Amino acid sequence: MSCQMNVFAYVAETSKIKKFLFPESTEPAPQIEEEDDGWDEDWGAWNEDMKEEDAKDVTENDFSPDTNNSWLQQCILSLSPANDIMAVANQDRCVLLSQKFQKNGSNSEVDTNLTVNWEGSLSQTDGEVITALMCLPLASQKRSTQGAPDWTCVIVGFSTGYVRIYTESGALLLSQLLHTEPVQKLKCRTYEPHRYLGLAEQQEEVVIMYQRVLVTIDGFSLVQSLRACRNQVARATASGSENFFQPPPLAYKKWGLQDQEKIYDFCSCGVDTPNPFDNMKAASMSGNPQTALRHTPPAAGLYMTTGIGQYVGFYYTIEGSTQPILSEVAYAVANKLKSAFVSATSGWLGFGGKHKDEAKHGPKIEPATPLSIRFGLPDKSRHGVSVYLSPSDNYAATTDSFGRVVLIDVQRGVAIRMWKGYRDAQLGWVQVKELSNHGGSQGDNQTRTAQFLVIYAPRRGILEVWTAGLGPRVAAFNVSKSCTLICPSYGIMGLNNVTVRGINTRAFQCALMDTDGTLKTLHIPFHLALSDKNDKRARDLHLLRTLKAHIKDNSQQTGYSMKRYVNFQIFPLQNLLLDYWLSSDDRGIHSVASLSYLIKGLLSKIGEETKHTWMLSAQQLCRQTTCVLPAYLLALTLRSIITESEGSISSEKKSVDEGENKKGVSVQGNPPQDDIDSWGLLVRQLEDTLCINCLLHLPTDTGQITQVSVHKILEAGRVAEIVGSELAKRKISVNELFKSNIQNSKEASEVSVGQPTLLGNLEFSLEYLKLIQNAVLRHGVASMMWQMFVTERFASLAQLMEKVGKVPKDRLCRKEVGVEEADLSRLTGCMVDLLQALMEANCEVNEVPVFNIEPTWQSVRGPHSLVDLAIEAKMTNYGLIRHHYHLSVLMNAVAVFKMKSVKILSLFDSKGRHAFFTEFTQHPLLPSPNVDDSICYGRSEFLGQVISHAVQTLDSGTGSFERTLSDGQSTSAFSSPVKRKSTMAVRWPNVVLDIAKDFGLDIDIFKRHHVWELYSSGHDKAAEEILITVNDHEAVGSQLLHIAGKRINHYLLISNKMEGVDLLTNISPSLSLWIRSQDPSNLRKPESTTQSLAMLLQHVLSNLPEGYTEYNTALELVDLVQSMTK
Repeated sequence: MSCQMNVFAYVAETSKIKKFLFPESTEPAPQIEEEDDGWDEDWGAWNEDMKEEDAKDVTENDFSPDTNNSWLQQCILSLSPANDIMAVANQDRCVLLSQKFQKNGSNSEVDTNLTVNWEGSLSQTDGEVITALMCLPLASQKRSTQGAPDWTCVIVGFSTGYVRIYTESGALLLSQLLHTEPVQKLKCRTYEPHRYLGLAEQQEEVVIMYQRVLVTIDGFSLVQSLRACRNQVARATASGSENFFQPPPLAYKKWGLQDQEKIYDFCSCGVDTPNPFDNMKAASMSGNPQTALRHTPPAAGLYMTTGIGQYVGFYYTIEGSTQPILSEVAYAVANKLKSAFVSATSGWLGFGGKHKDEAKHGPKIEPATPLSIRFGLPDKSRHGVSVYLSPSDNYAATTDSFGRVVLIDVQRGVAIRMWKGYRDAQLGWVQVKELSNHGGSQGDNQTRTAQFLVIYAPRRGILEVWTAGLGPRVAAFNVSKSCTLICPSYGIMGLNNVTVRGINTRAFQCALMDTDGTLKTLHIPFHLALSDKNDKRARDLHLLRTLKAHIKDNSQQTGYSMKRYVNFQIFPLQNLLLDYWLSSDDRGIHSVASLSYLIKGLLSKIGEETKHTWMLSAQQLCRQTTCVLPAYLLALTLRSIITESEGSISSEKKSVDEGENKKGVSVQGNPPQDDIDSWGLLVRQLEDTLCINCLLHLPTDTGQITQVSVHKILEAGRVAEIVGSELAKRKISVNELFKSNIQNSKEASEVSVGQPTLLGNLEFSLEYLKLIQNAVLRHGVASMMWQMFVTERFASLAQLMEKVGKVPKDRLCRKEVGVEEADLSRLTGCMVDLLQALMEANCEVNEVPVFNIEPTWQSVRGPHSLVDLAIEAKMTNYGLIRHHYHLSVLMNAVAVFKMKSVKILSLFDSKGRHAFFTEFTQHPLLPSPNVDDSICYGRSEFLGQVISHAVQTLDSGTGSFERTLSDGQSTSAFSSPVKRKSTMAVRWPNVVLDIAKDFGLDIDIFKRHHVWELYSSGHDKAAEEILITVNDHEAVGSQLLHIAGKRINHYLLISNKMEGVDLLTNISPSLSLWIRSQDPSNLRKPESTTQSLAMLLQHVLSNLPEGYTEYNTALELVDLVQSMTK
């Protein structure tokens, strides 16, 4: 498959549009081709010199209007990325076109037409002309299956500096003067899903470029303002009133670009969070040797410009607010004093009154914030004309006045490639994702993407596609010289990480519009970006050529030794031969030659009708037999015989037509093509069945081997579901499945025998659920698992725990839930895992997969497949799932740690309890973090007990079984007790912090409680790791001081009484009394060494502030511990 250019839309009535936009145009003389376009000239180097006359001539000619055929290139044009609205403007006139689908009739290859919806003049003052256009689709607030935008606004920039926004029908929504210079460019950034987790969140914005000023408008506020304006306009139109309301002005940021002589174009590269090295590099480049360095690299928005002075300039705007450095504060104060002094002086001298008078009459224009260039690419001999950012923000392509196209690495700020000889070039980008392969690489959740640079050279009439970076040209098309390349770099505005799921934000990436109204789009396959060494298709073609060569060599080896075994008796040997061949699996490829000669001999002695009947019976036997390998070899043989017969008859017909009568050729009749196709289909079906048969011979729980045939597969359903069912019967784990040979499958099956059916199947299913890469399928399967097998048991168990206040007895568990009391921890762990998988699938963004049935199995009959049911599953409510997840974690904690006197449903308010046990597709009222103090106190007490129980597992003699909550650490029933206890003690406090954060509780309280429990159990090293995360240092320091006092009490008064009495007599009475008041029985392990006591007191001193009352006590204890070590 190669790159293609297809027509996807058509602009109707182009002559009418042209006549309206150019009312005074006449038919000019034919266009004269220039003799030299710079393609064959000496390209030279990057810094080649050029004469001023040549440069002047190029500058004047490159931007002069063309003849009547290129009227489209003289217009300002914008096409919505949703392909629903197009705006074309010239001078003060504008035409708006909307999408209409073509009826069946003429132009059947194009199903979309763009017809004129509104036309008129947008000028509101004399001499005001349109300088910029942008059609921006806005997302719908309703849930739409197609993902189409709600409506599309048209943003227009004027020479007076005004920016006005209109509806699709030309109604004015909003008008605002942001700057007094003409608007040069309008560009936009919309939400795109994260490709990697480490990338910074990109903000939606509309950027307006003036001659030396950039104005940025936040996308969220713009969408809200436009919706409000559109609603008011609709109400006014419906009521017949012309008094529209005055909309509030837009909130915006205004940047004054400095250090560049003239700017022609720009692009917004988004927000980037630099690493520490880049932060130091930026500080050294933009500052001086005394510039202070921030400890945390600030996020910065990058704006890339092109023009004169600096061929390419890089401007960085620091996002958010940071703590000012002292030198920067002083510099800012000096600037303020200077501005105030100049303002006062101008008023005294009398040259400031005019500006005040103008401010009274005209709209207030906010001053621009100066923004200095950080660095740039200087080039005196040329100036940049336009810049185009790649979809992944890593490359930018520029055009200049000398007909060069330069590719720039945005991150490094260097030019990496140059194309020459492209005068008046128009550029665009196309990003292509790799199609997922069936049975792709394991664990590969990231889809590879490739970027292609599209270059349209109007002077040469060619459209080229180049691989981004240093790749080759992959396609070239001859097109008209009067086209316009349309490449919107944005999508639908108003989306987020939830609403973007399943929505195609762009109907096209790059389109070419001709003067006749034809719109063509590019379709570029992913494999064109791969080199010959990495391209799988290139590898497959090479293997195919090698295989053909080997087959050609071996086909010359023929034998005639089996001819004497063909008995020409009048006896029905055909059926006997088939029964014998299909009676056993002990048939090998070494017997195929003998089989072929026997069948040929038998078929040569029967008529055509009998032969056809026997072939049909052979096909039927091959479909019904469970000896798949002999049937596969037989089908290959019969297909080969029929194909060979077809070839011999075709050769004979050809020789007869040429007048060459060859005697001795026996004509057996021309077999129909349907017979060859039917045998080919049967061969493919047997090949798939043979692969399934190999899987079925693996051992099962019962030791029985399932027999399979083509007929059984056709009657049972899809092949994939049969394979999945057999894998489930054999309890093959995920790790065993992806091994090269499943040697331990029998051992895994034996381990699974004896486990309860519900728990075993649920745990087994959860392992495979994590392997589903498509979020839509994973969401559907998880939703069905919960609804069919878990939800009723979940509700029964929760109500039972609420009733008894602890883990129910075995009899109640069997009656209400269907499992034993000892298995409740595993069951609740599976519930937590399933809910967590459902939440992750709900948040991920994936398109709905399309699974076509292979042609081999089109005749499959049976019920609806699991894939179809999963795709058709309704979208769930994430907040409701999260609410049930909280309850499942609490239930799992009660079951794991055998907690008592706990009413788990009482830890939620009335709205929370009413929302439980409803279908996840519903939207009931959910509780807020602001609940009663009694509920908050109960939650804090319960979560604190969970941390205490988790820490106690490190000291317990026996550990309870617990299932992992999808944290990547396996704690199965066969792991060691030490590893299981360590995992519980580490994981459960983290789970408590997550739940506490969702409940709106102070997580610092639970961190301090975790530190207390670890020190109480004598795990000082583990406690020190948690200690550094505590924020309230005074509180934790006071706690540590009391732990140290209790340990010293135990050391002096219990473990070493004689030495303790002497040491207590040498200290102050107040300290001695304080030590005696400390009760070491509150600690589970009060024993400690003097070294651990010294380390503990060191942490106390580092957390308590100096001058604090307990700080002095800690100092005295340090002296006491030092005397204890002597």
